[in-house]
Amino acid sequence: MRMRRTVSSLALAASMVVFSGTASAQGNPAVQPAAPAAQPDTAVGLDDIVVTAQRRTERLKDVPITITAVTATSLAQAGVKSLRDIQTVVSGLTFGGTGNLSAPAIRGVSSTVTVAGAENGNALYIDGVYQSAQVLLNADLPDVDQVEVLKGPQGTLFGRNAIGGAILVHTRAPSFTPTVNVSLDAGAYTGAGSSRSAPHVAAKAYISGPLVADLVAASISGGINYTPGFLTRESTGEKVGEIKRTNVRGKLLITPATNTEITIAAHYVENNTPGEIMNSPYKGMSAAAGYAGVVVPSLPWHTDYNEDPVFNEQSVKLRNYGVSATIKVDLDIGKITSITAYANTRNAQADSIHGAKGSLSCLLAFACIDFYYQINQRDIMEDVNFASRQFGIFSGTVGLFYFDSKTHTLNYTGGALQPLQSTLPSFFPTFPLLTQDNSVQTKAFAGYGELTAKPTSRLTLIAGVRLSTEKKHDISTEPVTPFAFLDRTFNSTTPRFSIKYDVSPELSAYATYSIGYKSGLSGVTNPGNPPTIPAFQPVAPEKLKATEIGLKYATPNLTANLSAFYYDYQNKQESVNVGNAGQVIVQNTGPVRMYGLDFDFNARFTSRFSAYGGLTWIPEAKYLDFEAATATSTARKSFTAPGDCAPFDGCGTYLPKADVVATGQRLLRAPKVSANATIVYDDGTFDASATLSYSSRVRHDLLDVMPQPAYALLSAQAGYKFDQFRIGIYGRNLTNKAVILSNLTSIAGFLAAYSPPQEVGVTLNFSY
Repeated sequence: MRMRRTVSSLALAASMVVFSGTASAQGNPAVQPAAPAAQPDTAVGLDDIVVTAQRRTERLKDVPITITAVTATSLAQAGVKSLRDIQTVVSGLTFGGTGNLSAPAIRGVSSTVTVAGAENGNALYIDGVYQSAQVLLNADLPDVDQVEVLKGPQGTLFGRNAIGGAILVHTRAPSFTPTVNVSLDAGAYTGAGSSRSAPHVAAKAYISGPLVADLVAASISGGINYTPGFLTRESTGEKVGEIKRTNVRGKLLITPATNTEITIAAHYVENNTPGEIMNSPYKGMSAAAGYAGVVVPSLPWHTDYNEDPVFNEQSVKLRNYGVSATIKVDLDIGKITSITAYANTRNAQADSIHGAKGSLSCLLAFACIDFYYQINQRDIMEDVNFASRQFGIFSGTVGLFYFDSKTHTLNYTGGALQPLQSTLPSFFPTFPLLTQDNSVQTKAFAGYGELTAKPTSRLTLIAGVRLSTEKKHDISTEPVTPFAFLDRTFNSTTPRFSIKYDVSPELSAYATYSIGYKSGLSGVTNPGNPPTIPAFQPVAPEKLKATEIGLKYATPNLTANLSAFYYDYQNKQESVNVGNAGQVIVQNTGPVRMYGLDFDFNARFTSRFSAYGGLTWIPEAKYLDFEAATATSTARKSFTAPGDCAPFDGCGTYLPKADVVATGQRLLRAPKVSANATIVYDDGTFDASATLSYSSRVRHDLLDVMPQPAYALLSAQAGYKFDQFRIGIYGRNLTNKAVILSNLTSIAGFLAAYSPPQEVGVTLNFSY
């Protein structure tokens, strides 16, 4: 009842705001606008799409790297619901992670280290603000204007750990034209396959307008997204897996002079999403199996757990807020941009990592493990740069970057045993048991610059470099006894060289060589948990040398881009969960070799019909030397007798294997083929679209115990517009594929988190 009142109140408040002005399209659930564009604007050519991949506004066709730019309208047409869903419209992009800890992979370059303090190798920027925690990848954003996915190392201009690429999210700027967008979704998971039927509601609103004519404009956006869950708890048959997201963002645009623009922004995100960590034991592979009185699920979208009175059963609670100030000043010689930002994140998660309803003997044996972690993180960022205008044949960009991050991580286990504490012998440890308490402070400084020369009207030469230094101060009080700390500094030089030649006004060819860098880890905290092999060994930084050649073709009604890339990847960091309570070790691999092709297109056949899509083919992505990898094996520790195990003996747990020969194996989360295509019809009154995305087989662990077979996902929508309203229908995951989005391998089991099942619904949009 409270949820229905909230949805109604949000819609009523937005629709009662009265402004004069023209209609604007924006604001469907999550990252999509209120509706697809009212009428395809054939006066705007596809070759005029602009991006900011080189820290200046340029046409996509003029940038000599592989970029997929997806507009808000395209996101709506494809049924994209959150930033993690953009993998359905961007080939070569996949996501992993657990709960709110997201881990994107671009062209197979990814990190399996998802804990705070260990940043991902694919950088995320929202309105130019670096997101080290990347928790907003799993949040709903109601006002996205465009998403750019930059493939390949971006070590020069976006260098903060952008070894595999960068995801740039641009939200809508406040407008001096009064605008209201409201979107309401009422859908249902159909209960197809092994999933449960469940309602799904979402509401979004975006309001913008002038506060002081020609001087101050403001915008506010927000939304809610709720479902009681489409999972089944095996032991009781009840429906579980609530997902609830709320968010709000406010912006203030000040234009004190014709050449000056100041944007002050603030956001708040709160997610309570236990449904995202209620994992399913893959084919019933849980350490609980073998104990009497346990319940072990084996189907997708089925789960179970032990109630934990200390940590309130299964939960994922995220709170993220931040403020930023962006100042842009246009001068005769170029543009100065300064971005100052602060962010605070609290991420808490409670989980039964055995994925089953365990018995008391299983809990006492520590084969059934309940696990809780809490991460508190504070980030401060300053980035100031100058992008010059053309001086003769030259133009350039220079900048300075500062980043300061503090992270405190706490891990506990055994909370479910708390009620038994008074009955246990005195030599038993006190529950819940603290297994990790560590802090990481990172301070990073960088200076960067890039020079562009156009010796002829057709030839463009680019050379750039970034000089970075990063200091980590790590403190561990548990399990290191009594106390340990370590300071470690990482320095890097990441250059980029490009050459582009315009064969004709429509066709250009380019070649780019660049180096990407991702900093290492200290041996004290090794931020998931301290153990390494050998113990407390620092983890070396990653380095990726990339060569790319490509062709770009662009006309007002057709764009097509083709590129080939070759990666020499050194010291890749891999993690594996091998110990009690999610104990993680992090290893450097030997060299990795990767190469492949990228293709994307955007075609406007008529004023009503259009299509766009892409394909990434990576025939080789393998470890050239990884002889002593560590992984979780399928071998299990024996019972002393059937179903009988002494306390803490861990009978039935899966044993780590420390001598895995991974040389020659394919990388994790690096499908050979990923592709997508969207076809659109829009006559200004009626619109319809369908999106098909495909991925070949994906490996999720070094022993390939739980692979994701090849799959295809289909989404579709249609709508009718009248006045300032649009009413439509939609269907997502119409093929009802249970796709493994993320996995957890540990001594407690092999767990999978699956994509949402088939969903259908209706949507109502209002734009003013």
